[in-house]
Amino acid sequence: MTPAPEPTFWMPVQAANTAGNVDTVFYFILWIALVFFALIVGLSLLFVLRYRRRAGRDAEASPSHNLPLEITWTVIPLVLVAVIFVFGFRNFLRLSTPPAKIGRAHV
Repeated sequence: MTPAPEPTFWMPVQAANTAGNVDTVFYFILWIALVFFALIVGLSLLFVLRYRRRAGRDAEASPSHNLPLEITWTVIPLVLVAVIFVFGFRNFLRLSTPPAKIGRAHV
């Protein structure tokens, strides 16, 4: 029998055999959120500094449509959500299937 893992900042001590799978999905979603948060904040700061208003310069015309960009920012989240769904649904199926009887039957 292996010892129970220590609690982490986010999770208590694992009290079930399936807790590790649930924690894995949680950490996967957490890391995706952190990466996108850092990317969005970093790019926002970059654009604020690079394209700030300056005296003596007129604003440039903005593009009205960019099909490859729109497809990209639609497909990437769609794929990530599909992966999260598959991981979560597999865990749901594991949790909803009762374990085989071990030892003597309870009467």
